[in-house]
Amino acid sequence: MINHPDIDFLVEEHYNRICTKLVKPSQGRFYYSTSVYEKLNKKLTKYNGTIYYDLFYYLFENHDKIIKNKVHDLEKHIYKLKDIISTNNIVFKVINPVDGKLIYNDIYKDIEDSFDYEAYSASEKPYKLMLALGVDVCPYCNRQYVNTFICPDGKTRATLDHFYSKSEYPYLALSFYNLIPSCYSCNSSLKGRIPFTFNKNINPYHSSFENIVSFTINYKKIGDSKKYISEFYNDAAFMNIDFKSLVHKNRNDYKKAERNIKVFKLKELYNLHKDIVLRVIQQDVIYNKAGYAKTIKDKYPKIFNDEEEVLKTLIGYHSNHLEFNKSPFSRLLRDISDELDLKNKLS
Repeated sequence: MINHPDIDFLVEEHYNRICTKLVKPSQGRFYYSTSVYEKLNKKLTKYNGTIYYDLFYYLFENHDKIIKNKVHDLEKHIYKLKDIISTNNIVFKVINPVDGKLIYNDIYKDIEDSFDYEAYSASEKPYKLMLALGVDVCPYCNRQYVNTFICPDGKTRATLDHFYSKSEYPYLALSFYNLIPSCYSCNSSLKGRIPFTFNKNINPYHSSFENIVSFTINYKKIGDSKKYISEFYNDAAFMNIDFKSLVHKNRNDYKKAERNIKVFKLKELYNLHKDIVLRVIQQDVIYNKAGYAKTIKDKYPKIFNDEEEVLKTLIGYHSNHLEFNKSPFSRLLRDISDELDLKNKLS
């Protein structure tokens, strides 16, 4: 889950970057001509007296809310705009009879121009947002780093996934809670244009898998053996990484988690990392049989304040789910460690 103590401040900063006010207002203008506000204001004049006026009037009057509203409120704008579009018989795209491709008309392009994501993406603005947000690991998969880095001769940042597709909802292209910092695999290779909604999918700004599903180990038994460690702590072929439900499977939050797991191929991808689980299982042997954890805690009382810090150091994860965006595989390591009951074996 993307969690920042000053998230409301970051939202305001984001809005001010794309609706930057003039230092010295002139001739009734308060914003730069490139701002969303100013662009929509011009569109109102352009479409005055046409069937498209209500559409642009709503966008103009609510542009700040569209940019700043939380994800569950974005759907309210979607429903309202769908109603305006339907009532006025507005069409955005038609199929080219020659090649069968979609053609977007000028109305669509004017909305796209007003909420110009391409210009935003090509600027320094998303880098500033990513640096302030401090998301270092993809919140969709928790597998890959998405650090933001800027230097005089190079820079890199997370890709920004549009939770609600910007091709379907161009007016949400710059909405803060619609921009999910993510890795290229999750954004482009896996999700692509698969439609996501708040009611059917987990939005990392709103929730996570926490208390809904957790990672678990499924393993093949040899004969009547019940002690899995002796079977596969050195052989990944004996086990699979899977998810187990922590709630009733009829619950909507479980179904949302299940859809995300399917779209982002989390079962398949995490089974490419069985070596990580094997190392945790080896730690289980150390905790349970060799007693090294207690030795470390007792030997270095000034370094480790509590058992949780020993666990974090030896296993290598953030136990607090709000810190999972700091290290890859944190959720996997935490869940498997809990399943093995490593925390209670520290003392």
